[in-house]
Amino acid sequence: MDKHKKDKFAADAERALQEAVADAIEEHRRAGKSIVVARDGKPVKVDPKTVRTVREERADYGKDEA
Repeated sequence: MDKHKKDKFAADAERALQEAVADAIEEHRRAGKSIVVARDGKPVKVDPKTVRTVREERADYGKDEA
């Protein structure tokens, strides 16, 4: 697989994961169930009514650390 196909595949996979997470959060909201997120490496329950969006810091996969 060439680099362009790998980049497109990675972007498609990331988009699908983001949509799945958004769907799961919406289901929890409708059901009134708490959502568990990681904060400072520890699990924390969050009221589904208070969660607006899910954002994670973008990881630089595949880049070498110097």
